[in-house]
Amino acid sequence: MKNNFEYKMLITLKKYFLIILIISILAGAFALVYNKKTVKKEYSAKATILINNIDGYGENSTLKDIQKNQKLVGIYSKLSTSNIVLTEVIKELDTKNLNVDNLKEMIIATPDEASSTFDIEVKNPNKDFAFKIANAEIKSLSKISKDIVGEQKLEIISSPQKPNKPEVNRVNNKMYAIIGFIAGFLISWFLLYLKDSLNFRSE
Repeated sequence: MKNNFEYKMLITLKKYFLIILIISILAGAFALVYNKKTVKKEYSAKATILINNIDGYGENSTLKDIQKNQKLVGIYSKLSTSNIVLTEVIKELDTKNLNVDNLKEMIIATPDEASSTFDIEVKNPNKDFAFKIANAEIKSLSKISKDIVGEQKLEIISSPQKPNKPEVNRVNNKMYAIIGFIAGFLISWFLLYLKDSLNFRSE
């Protein structure tokens, strides 16, 4: 059993546990710092839009009315990131530094059918530009949707605010720290095992 690989690894772990633990902590800390230094900071400007059913959606609404409103939430949400709306956004911003594909990477539309609302969130490294895009998106969506639907069903219940601080992905930071710790633990454990094995053979 003493010649067994698993047994030797366990002996190495017991012998060098403190060293392996220290290396693991340092590796986790390094991974965390590296991620914080290299991760792209982004600012977020967000708006919440309510779908107003002009046909009188309210207390006396039927199941069919509710389903219709829920369907409209999905339609408007998809329309917000459609090529026709994003092309209008570019015109509204009056810039040649953007194209539709760039905007699609910045804008996230999240429908909430239960409340008949959807969120539009714009992420960009420049806080002023994120704010401008969010406002241009709402204006363009209102204009295009009115042309398509023929009636204005959108109501802004939460306007975009100029972001003060960039978003911090704390989950991502923790993930990097954990991966660094595990990698440091396994690599240092195996290298110390190899060191002892080579020393044993040379004797």
